[in-house]
Amino acid sequence: MTVIWKRFFLLCASFVFLIAFCFSVYSRVDLNYNTLYVDESGYSFVGKLLLDGGLWTTKSYIFSSDFPLYLLGGSDKLFPGGGRILSALLGIGSLFFVFLIQRNFGFSLYTSLLGTLFIAIQPSNIIVGKMATYDSLCFFFICGTVFFLHSTVRNNRDGGVVLASLFMCGAILSKYIGVAYFPLFGFLLFQKDKFLGGFFVSLVSTVVAFYMANNWSELMLLYHNQILEVHTKSSTLYDVFLVVVQHSWPLVLLMSIFFVYSIKKINWNTVFSMLFLASPMLVYHIISQNFISLYKHMVYPSLFMAALIVYLIVENKSRSIVKTSFLWAGSILICLMNSYLIMNDFKMAWPNTGGVMENIEYDENISILSEDPYLFRNKFYGVVGTDKFYDTNWFDPNNNGWHDRNGLTKAVQEGGFDYIYINKLITPNYSSFLIKNKILERYKIIYYEAPSMSKLTNKITDPVNILYKKI
Repeated sequence: MTVIWKRFFLLCASFVFLIAFCFSVYSRVDLNYNTLYVDESGYSFVGKLLLDGGLWTTKSYIFSSDFPLYLLGGSDKLFPGGGRILSALLGIGSLFFVFLIQRNFGFSLYTSLLGTLFIAIQPSNIIVGKMATYDSLCFFFICGTVFFLHSTVRNNRDGGVVLASLFMCGAILSKYIGVAYFPLFGFLLFQKDKFLGGFFVSLVSTVVAFYMANNWSELMLLYHNQILEVHTKSSTLYDVFLVVVQHSWPLVLLMSIFFVYSIKKINWNTVFSMLFLASPMLVYHIISQNFISLYKHMVYPSLFMAALIVYLIVENKSRSIVKTSFLWAGSILICLMNSYLIMNDFKMAWPNTGGVMENIEYDENISILSEDPYLFRNKFYGVVGTDKFYDTNWFDPNNNGWHDRNGLTKAVQEGGFDYIYINKLITPNYSSFLIKNKILERYKIIYYEAPSMSKLTNKITDPVNILYKKI
């Protein structure tokens, strides 16, 4: 191959890397708080309330301790959009740990940077890093746990197991799905060093057990109301399979290709460990048929599958810089195209509520029934009391822990609310019932929009943005 052609291929590869880097950065930047993604208002509102000394039974509906809510709420109290900036910074921190892990593996600086970029452009990684949710914090702690555990095993740094234990505790308290990785990490470490493995398991178990003992009643309420009722069997296996394929098909394809080329050179323990770590969240969603948050939880299998592909590319050990650059650029280009399509879909995943807010005349006595009550609790925080906002998904005016659907319907019929907000995303069947029946004769539509919506976070085909006002 002539020098001109070599330079041409390297120039093309460099162009692909530059596009991937720009896409990874730009797609994470989203400070438009008129467009609120799923649950962002809830986390922000509850965090601000807790910081101000208020009480909210977060453990009965949020899958985390109060720890990440303080951080998200505090960030949003500093300035609007602060929670998203925090998530972006945590996303950068996660990628920094990924880079350090690859350097620990013995990869060159060049390879580690490209490997980190390869993981950075995965769609679920971008989604977690751009939303003000506790997922960004949990993923940050998971990546940190992997780094410190890997440092402990590879570099014989026993002190790393203490940091790994603390990061594992942080992951679990940031989001309870960390529990799925705790036994896996403990098992892998125990295989390498029984003492360190026992220390890791004992310390994390003690912290988690203490937390559970102090919050047992709330956690049981969360388990029954959310895990058993809302999340379990929330979709078909086909729906789960479709999202998994949508996010992972480039990774599976590339993994298969490079596995064939590197089969005689690979370390089977590394391969099985990576696949082992990629499996828990997939297994959970398949067994429970849980579609909710799968698009975010795909960040964990994507992390370990992408890392395995990087390992296989390196083990291919091509001496040709052109061939190596072609492998990297081709892999990144395939994932980049898939990520672009998913992110283009994701940006429509929640309606722009700016028009709704502009049409509400509020005072301290206003009452609003909403499919997304935290939208208004967060918007009017400190101005209107939280008892003035009611939830179509959980109408509990007596605070007795029971959802009273009949009482809600009666309250609507009697004109018990000043405004009603419907988007057909959270309680689509009940909202359709309200729209189709004459129980809304006491209300008039003052704002209507039929936004172009994504099916990434929901399977609803006819979302709306409707604000009703009492006549």
